[in-house]
Amino acid sequence: MPGINRRRFLTWSAGVGAAMYGNSIGDAVAADGYASPTPVAHTATEDWAKIRTIVGDIFGEWNGDGYSGAYTDKMPDTALLGNGDVGVTSAGAVGQKTFLISKSDFISAGNLRGKFNSGDDTTKPLPIGGITIKGNAVPGTDAGEAVSTYEKQDILNAAIETSMTIGGVPVAMETWLASKKNVMVTTLTSRGDGPVDLEVSTWGKSGNSHFPVASRVESHFATATRSTFNNAPENPKSWRSQAALATAIVGAEGTASAGSAEGAAVTKFTLSPGETVHLVTTVGGGGKTFGPDGSLLTADPTAEAVRLLAGAIEPKRLAALKAEHAKWWKRFWSASYIDLPNRPEVQKYYYGAQYLLGSTARASALAPGLYGIWHTTDNPSWSSDYHLNYNFIATFYGTNSSNRPQLSLPACEAMLSFVPEGTARAADPAQLRRINSSFVDGRPDLQGGIADALLYPVGIGPWGTVSDDTYLSEALCASYSAYPLIQYYHYTQDKKYLEDNVYDYLKRCVNFYDAWLDKSGDSHTLYAGYNEGSWAINPAVELAALKNVITELINASVVLGKDADRREHWSEILDRLAPQPTATWKDKKVYALAEKEWKNGEWVALANPVPGDGNIIPLDIVVPGGQLGYYSPSEDLQIARNTIDVFGDNAWRQINNFPRIFNDAVQSRYPADAVLGHLTSTISAQIKPNLRISDGVHGVEKIGATAAINNMLLMSDQSVLKVFPNWVQGEDASFSRLRAEGAFVVSAAYDGEADAVSQVTITSEAGKPLTFAVPWDEGVDVFNSAGAKMVTRRGTVPNWPNESAVTFDTVAGGTYTLRKHVPKRHG
Repeated sequence: MPGINRRRFLTWSAGVGAAMYGNSIGDAVAADGYASPTPVAHTATEDWAKIRTIVGDIFGEWNGDGYSGAYTDKMPDTALLGNGDVGVTSAGAVGQKTFLISKSDFISAGNLRGKFNSGDDTTKPLPIGGITIKGNAVPGTDAGEAVSTYEKQDILNAAIETSMTIGGVPVAMETWLASKKNVMVTTLTSRGDGPVDLEVSTWGKSGNSHFPVASRVESHFATATRSTFNNAPENPKSWRSQAALATAIVGAEGTASAGSAEGAAVTKFTLSPGETVHLVTTVGGGGKTFGPDGSLLTADPTAEAVRLLAGAIEPKRLAALKAEHAKWWKRFWSASYIDLPNRPEVQKYYYGAQYLLGSTARASALAPGLYGIWHTTDNPSWSSDYHLNYNFIATFYGTNSSNRPQLSLPACEAMLSFVPEGTARAADPAQLRRINSSFVDGRPDLQGGIADALLYPVGIGPWGTVSDDTYLSEALCASYSAYPLIQYYHYTQDKKYLEDNVYDYLKRCVNFYDAWLDKSGDSHTLYAGYNEGSWAINPAVELAALKNVITELINASVVLGKDADRREHWSEILDRLAPQPTATWKDKKVYALAEKEWKNGEWVALANPVPGDGNIIPLDIVVPGGQLGYYSPSEDLQIARNTIDVFGDNAWRQINNFPRIFNDAVQSRYPADAVLGHLTSTISAQIKPNLRISDGVHGVEKIGATAAINNMLLMSDQSVLKVFPNWVQGEDASFSRLRAEGAFVVSAAYDGEADAVSQVTITSEAGKPLTFAVPWDEGVDVFNSAGAKMVTRRGTVPNWPNESAVTFDTVAGGTYTLRKHVPKRHG
């Protein structure tokens, strides 16, 4: 049966690696939300030099004053900064510069009346406001030669560099956002011959009566606030949020005033020729500021911003913030790198995506929604929510393999925060009927709901809120979007995290289907939609998600020594599920959307077993479904390649597919040159100057295609690690410190001219046994940190008996060097 249970008892079970030890990423996350698996102090100087060269050559740039795409209901196209909590978007106009400021937890509490609403009455993140710099040359002076506006997004240093003319005077700016504090600094230097009178307006976004703004001078600082409204104050879970901005000038005498415009406070000063000043803006508040009765639940946002500002403008603290910022980003870039010298377009996307990930996600902050943390209008599309039918989790597909697992923790927390609401929904028969009333009404056993289970709608938000309260005939969202939780454990082996967070979540997912499945026949039948609004027998994606959570639950129960008496029951459910549905389409056997669909009052074969729009839905059985992968049987992988082929070339460009199809193809052993060719053409057509991929609809989910690139260089499948599993023969490639399942951190290089892998270095963080697919016909020698040759056990990889592998024991923290075997000389 194709694609069934390929991971069963292979990843977590005691049979492949007994006990797990400490040294986990989960225990090492620093207060700033970033824990580098390889500290910078341990990174060779020449290694950082290489990283600096590669990343430093990749940047965004703009010419002119237009700033097209800064104000948008989706994701901005201009230069971006972020520290996981605060987002900064570059904007402006002729002769003036603006930075738009948003915050991950500045969220309007809509949708609390128990229905889906629209417009301002919706749970959604909002912009706060920003700062605007403009001015006038001092009369009677020679300002100097004007310059055209040029801007650069420097991703290596996480800064925006701007050259422009303000008030007739040429100026240069460098803007950065502190990594640990919500402090934005613009260093502004005059390049003119005469002085210029400048004013910095600190403003809350005005024009919407539902979100009032105010400004005042506090402790000589210009401040502005913006607030949300509460549409359901009778709901004890409701809140009102307020965020504040505060600005000061360092290096010049300035005067602040408020009231010149609604919600704006202005700081004025004179910039002399050659002079440098620092404009420092801090952000306070956000989150649930006021309770349903209007009481203040947190520190006063303005007071918080002012306190932060007062500390930040001290010269030593300002210098320390800049040093911390540089250190954080050096640690971020040093976590891992890839070098694909013949694929500049792929590298440009890859490092741009990593920059966006490091800017929009931090372990200490709320997870980014559809458009990250950059919100510049009051009506973000789809409320920029956590859309659970692939969009939300796709952002994090490459996070673990890129050796930045801590940045996936916000996604895990988002899923966990909805557990109380998801449990209540599963226990409510009225919610079950919203999936399909006829099905539920025909099941007497479902009339009381499903206890201790999970049912998630399509769109959720932070703190257990709902944005898009619909199911679209599917019940899969909780299980399908368990992927970040599962993968975090696989890649870190953090047993405590597994026990405290993942296990009960998986158990509730399985409890739902234990009740939902039709068990009346010899095999269990799953009824749900194969896509939005359909109704089908054994729909592919939900069936794969179900198999995945059951398999992971069984394996976790073994690791944790829990619920031994339940394993036989769970295994029976798994064994009695149907195989992944297949069909013949365009003369090829393909993975189908479902076995049958309900249409016109009867069950019929699908008229189109694959989506007509090219959406690669049937191959979600790879990621996140976990039912097909690199070491699946060859006939199963051929069906996957057929499925890609019958879609045609358009599937590679289909707007939902970018974070999915390339990874599906790599893991299905699709020819690497074809994968890279399609990837390159899509990047070239859709990359924006700020290095994001844009199809006109989607946002940060496009980061997820980094997983495909990582998997071309390093693959973890069925507890086997392989380097360069699907790379182009004859084309140089190398990587350092990519992460594999089992908590292994790996470095390797491929010499295209020699068509050979050089030595491989692997650090074992958890001390598990390691199975390595041997890339050398001569065999492999393994050496430990002391240079001693290791004892290895020879074998083959699953389902591919002609591919050799070796297994050897590791210790936590040990580093191992793997080289091509060199026979001993005799005589």
